[in-house]
Amino acid sequence: MHLIFQCSYAKEVWYAIGQYFHINWCDSNEIVDFLHIWRTADIGDSKLALFPMLVIWFIWVAINDHKYQILDTVPSTSISHILAYFTMACRTFGFSGNSANPRVGRMATLTKWQPPPIGWIKVNFDGSWVSSAAGAGGVFRDHLGKCLCFFNSPIVASSPLEAEYWGFLLSFRVSISCKFSQLLLETDSLTIYKDFGLTNMSKWNVLGIWNRIKTLSEKYNLSIVLSHVFQEGNSPADWLAKPGKVLGNLIVDVSPPHHLKRLLHSDSLDFPFVRR
Repeated sequence: MHLIFQCSYAKEVWYAIGQYFHINWCDSNEIVDFLHIWRTADIGDSKLALFPMLVIWFIWVAINDHKYQILDTVPSTSISHILAYFTMACRTFGFSGNSANPRVGRMATLTKWQPPPIGWIKVNFDGSWVSSAAGAGGVFRDHLGKCLCFFNSPIVASSPLEAEYWGFLLSFRVSISCKFSQLLLETDSLTIYKDFGLTNMSKWNVLGIWNRIKTLSEKYNLSIVLSHVFQEGNSPADWLAKPGKVLGNLIVDVSPPHHLKRLLHSDSLDFPFVRR
């Protein structure tokens, strides 16, 4: 029971869940204690009485992932999955955010990575910008969620939007070099998503990049679908873009480093992330 209740990982998860629901677990270390505290908190009804067992299960999964799959699990991932399942349970049983727990605010939005159709490649891309440096990154996956390749690169950008557009352009360039022709591109930039359907670009600072994207798409006869996802569903690309700021040149690889592998593994699980 030490691993489920008293190790540092478990304590952080239980503490965060307690904070979210305004519950004091009182340093409990027995399953029956957690079930009793949850029931007396009067959250939802009897259909949610075993919710602490879900917390235990996710902690157990994380511990096993770390031990047997050599994955660097982090408490925030387990916490997000747990709250996502709580939200889904409330919706399934017809609870609103307030009726499930008056002390909890609006219900969370659920977001998750979705695989592309068979024969298509999904490309999640992102840009990262600060005044002194900028980077872009992206990851290519098939319908099984397998990482086919990924890239990150330093870029020259004058704004966050320009950095995002560089991620878009580099996704095209890498796709062409890898001979990927059916692309489902996904961005957390709502501006790029809205811009893509325009015939003419009015934003002068990204006009050059926009024109290059259009030219590559037409020249290589690429089949393109662009979708929008919240940042929580784009974490591998976000992680790749940030170190791109300090690289010397574009890097394309097929073997994900350890942390990227963990993020991809989280995406491959059928668990949504919570956007609050």
